[in-house]
Amino acid sequence: MPIRREFVPRYFFHVTHKRRELDREGYELPDEHAAWKEATVTAGHILQGLHES
Repeated sequence: MPIRREFVPRYFFHVTHKRRELDREGYELPDEHAAWKEATVTAGHILQGLHES
């Protein structure tokens, strides 16, 4: 019986604002909807940090 391996996509979130920050590790997420949620939450945190500085 062949070995069945589950494929979990890896998403990378690169950020550019004054400088470019590359996501070299990425996130293993189940699908594009989870990736979108992660991206929007992360963007919100970044924007809050810009406002606070």
